[in-house]
Amino acid sequence: MIATGGGNKTWVGGLTVACLVLGLGFSGLAQGSTSKPGDYFWPEVLFGAGGAYLGSFGGLFVGTLVGGCFQEQGSQSQLLKCGIAIIVGILVGNAVGATAGIAITAGFHNIEGNLWLAPLGAAVGTIGGILLETLIPSGVSPFITFIVPAFTASTVGALAFNWGARIREPKAALAYLGPTTPFRGGQEFSP
Repeated sequence: MIATGGGNKTWVGGLTVACLVLGLGFSGLAQGSTSKPGDYFWPEVLFGAGGAYLGSFGGLFVGTLVGGCFQEQGSQSQLLKCGIAIIVGILVGNAVGATAGIAITAGFHNIEGNLWLAPLGAAVGTIGGILLETLIPSGVSPFITFIVPAFTASTVGALAFNWGARIREPKAALAYLGPTTPFRGGQEFSP
């Protein structure tokens, strides 16, 4: 069971670091001369989950600000507005964070994927994760609420991103202009 109370900040940092470390580990395994976009699926999922996890907390914060949740709750309509803003903030933050994590990971590996379909897949994954949470017993910490949708959003988002993905040719780096670098016409510079 996950700790509640003051230890939640530790779990946020720990889960984020774990996703990054595991993602980097899988990235190293996928390196190769004949790599395919699917070779980087698990790093995309792990970095996407870290992004979704952070995005859901960002969405929670923005939702409380937009919904006026820090103000005194005088009516049921104000309470409803606060609740809807929090739910929408978490859903949007989760999908945006997962997409950002997936896109950043893919960018590091020169993968061109479907950036239009990835947020849609992440949003569907978020909703699917929330529906999966109905199967979790009620005695489990409410902190788990952010974990399941983060991983489902990143998994479905990575599947959507990799639909038709391809490896992009790396851009040519600036040439090193050393003493034997050929110039125009095959002439070499020698000091």
